[in-house]
Parts: sequence; C-alpha cells; structure tokens
Amino acid sequence: MINIKKLINLYFINFVKKLKSTNYDNINKNRLRSNLFSIFIIISSVLFLLGLLSLIFVKTNSIGNYFKEQVVIGIYFQENTNDIQIKQLEKLLTLNQSLVSIKYISKADAVEIFTQEIGEDFTTFLGFNPLLSSLNINYKGEEFDTESVDDFILNLKNNYDFIESVEYDKPLIDLLNSNFNKIGMWVITLGIVFLIICYLLINNSIRLSIYSKRHIIKTMQLVGATKRFIRLPFIITYFKLGLLSSFFSISLLFILIYQINIRFQELELLKDSSDIIMVLVFTLIFGILASVISSYLVTQKYLNLKTSEQL
Repeated sequence: MINIKKLINLYFINFVKKLKSTNYDNINKNRLRSNLFSIFIIISSVLFLLGLLSLIFVKTNSIGNYFKEQVVIGIYFQENTNDIQIKQLEKLLTLNQSLVSIKYISKADAVEIFTQEIGEDFTTFLGFNPLLSSLNINYKGEEFDTESVDDFILNLKNNYDFIESVEYDKPLIDLLNSNFNKIGMWVITLGIVFLIICYLLINNSIRLSIYSKRHIIKTMQLVGATKRFIRLPFIITYFKLGLLSSFFSISLLFILIYQINIRFQELELLKDSSDIIMVLVFTLIFGILASVISSYLVTQKYLNLKTSEQL
C-alpha cells in the first residue's frame, strides 16, 4: 500500500514537472513567434516605404515627360494656304520620330472649339471667321526642351512660307524642367537618407531579437561549439525572414502600382516594365542583404565577448 502511494506521488510529481516544462516551452515558443512576427512587420513596412520611394525616383522623369507631352505646339497657316500644302507638311511631320501626335484643325473646327470654350458663337456678330487652320503637334517628353523645339520651329518657318506662326507655352516647359530637376535632386537626397534609416531599423530590430538569446550563445560557446556552428542558425533564420518580408512588401508595392495604373492610365506606369522590375529586385536584394548582414554582425558581437564580461 505504501509503495503504491509512493508511486502515485512520484507519478504526480513527474506529471507536474512535465506540465510546467511544457507550459514554459509553449511560453518561449509564443514569445519567439511574437518576436519574429514583430520583426517581419517592421522589415516589411520599411521595405515597402523604401520601394515606394525608389519607384517615385525612377518614375520622376516619366511623369515629367507625360506633362510635357500634353503641351501643344500650334502651327498656324496663312489664309491662302491650300489643303494640298497642309497635307504635304503633315505627311512630312509624321516622319519625325520626335513627335507623338499630329492633329489637323480646320477653320470650321477652330470655330467650334472656341465656341464651346466661350459659350457663344462669335462669328454671328463678327460676320466672318478670323481663326486660322492649324496643325497641333505634341513632342515626345524626353526630347522636349526649349532649345530643340525652337530649332524645330525656326526650321519650319525658313522652309515653309505659308506658315503664319508657330506657338507653344515656352515658360511652362521651362517651369516643368526646373521643377522636375529639383524634385529629382530631393528624391535622391531623401533616398540616400532613407536607405541608411532602413538599414538601421532592420539592424536594431534584429539586434534586440538576438540580444534575448545572448546567454544561449555564450553557453553554446562554453561547451565547445564553433562560432560558425552558433552563427549559422541565426543567419538562416533571418535570411528566411528577410526573404519573406521582401516578397510581402513587393506584393503590396505591385498591388499599389497596379491600382494607380488603373485609376491614372494616362501616366502609363506599366509601360516601361524594366523600371518596375528594377525597383522590385532592388527591394528584394536590400531586404535579404540587410537581414543577413545584420544577423552576422550582431551574432559576431556576442561571440567575441569574453566569458567574464557582463552581457
């Protein structure tokens, strides 16, 4: 009877110990998962913002070119100009690779457009149509600068005497070029600063995570484990975390680009896919490298500490 009681007591004590050990392990696992999930959120957020800033940088010129392509250059013809002369000039201009579009506006079309703008037909009280027929052309944004356009206009006036005038909003082009150059410089400066901030945020997050395991690192080192053996699991863990975070941030970034492209199709964000691919690859590589390098350096720091030093 006494032996049975002892066995029951021993069984109960072992059961309680196992229960406590299981609860302790579960708590540690939950803490580890919570820690890694927090790092995942931090890295993903940082990479998403970095990718967004990189996208703005590579698309600054594209957006500037879009606005410049909306500027119309109007070629106005003299009253006695016949349709054959205009058609010949129009065919010649279609061969110019620097032009995006060419549209002929007759005198009647000009009246209709102007009437819609002012809300009344001005020819009824003038008794005649003072407007001239014209060709409205749009230059390619990447080739639209005032010097090249002025040379183009001068060439037209010297070779075609039936052209009355050629007009475009020159101050607007100068303003667009100036502003987008400034924007480009600011984006580069902010990009460099943010790149450093991103690395520091990732590094500090990983350092705090490894700091909680500093005693385990030192214990493994004391029992004879090599630095490489101790360091490798940390590098693999944070490599996977960096890879997962990079793919997650890239997915969010691609969804954002796709939605912007749907709502603002005129920007044609997906027209040059090489820019988008470059941004996504850069985000992926930076996320992985920052995670691996940080985990290596932080682990190495604790491995180099002497046993007598306070951790």
